[in-house]
Amino acid sequence: MKRCLHLHEHVAIDESMIRFKGRSSLKQYMPKKPIKRGFKVWVLADETEYTWKFDIYTEKSQDGVQKNLSSSVVKNLCKDLVGKGHKIYFDNYFNSIELLTWLKIIN
Repeated sequence: MKRCLHLHEHVAIDESMIRFKGRSSLKQYMPKKPIKRGFKVWVLADETEYTWKFDIYTEKSQDGVQKNLSSSVVKNLCKDLVGKGHKIYFDNYFNSIELLTWLKIIN
């Protein structure tokens, strides 16, 4: 997807659900969402709503328990954007002092 589009200046990070009713250890249940069962995906999209990068939520990291999930999601999705002048938008779920400090340092 990265080769198909030149990313615009304004990008957003959010979660998305992909509907899935079969059996899978990756399936999530989120009762307050319009799509209640499926795969939870972290998405980086630009202002045209084009998904430029995504990461499927697996509940596990390579080190076992994942700490600072929200900031690690933003860092992982934005690592290709470091120093390129993009404006990154995200909601309060992802917000933390540690993340804002990191974003200030890389720009």
